[in-house]
Amino acid sequence: MNLGGVMEVRDTTGGTILLTVDPDTGTVTIGGPLQANVTLNLGTITNTTIAGQGTITGTINNTRLINNGTYNNATLGTPAITGGTMNNAVFGTQDSTGGTIRSAVVNNSTIGTPAATGGTLINPVLTSGTIGNKLFVTTGANQSVGKGTLTSGSVTISTTAVTANSLIFTQSTSPGLANVGILEIGAISAGTSFNVHSSSALDVGTFNYWFVN
Repeated sequence: MNLGGVMEVRDTTGGTILLTVDPDTGTVTIGGPLQANVTLNLGTITNTTIAGQGTITGTINNTRLINNGTYNNATLGTPAITGGTMNNAVFGTQDSTGGTIRSAVVNNSTIGTPAATGGTLINPVLTSGTIGNKLFVTTGANQSVGKGTLTSGSVTISTTAVTANSLIFTQSTSPGLANVGILEIGAISAGTSFNVHSSSALDVGTFNYWFVN
């Protein structure tokens, strides 16, 4: 059906719009469920919008924008995803470089298998439907999660991940140790380190820390 230049594809009843093509803008809108059991390369389709409750089960490579769909068991390359729900999706296979997930609901998904590089999660809602599932954060050198040990009531934690606006949280891990004081954050050197001080100058206890920027 062609209405004022916009082509529509409807179901057999004529009531449900399955697909529209706007020849003026080049926008293709898929309105019904989308099942892709083979590789789906949307990078070769210009200005494609998947809206509503589309379901994608194949592979999406280098697509520019996915709006408000439902992605079940999908493998995503480098898309920009706005809204929508990702259920049991694998992000970063074969290697997700770049890509932005904005204001999305992510359920039971694996991000970074085998490697996610440079991607961004903006205002996502992360949920897990399985009791005992955890949020895994990388620890070690220059990370935002780690352990520290006080010497004479203070220590400097070196990490390039810290910023001037970091919110830093600590938890003592020395129950029962003598001279344990109350921990507080001292000076922060953006991109270099931050200091942790105890209210007791004799404190040689240990602690965990984590921070968000």
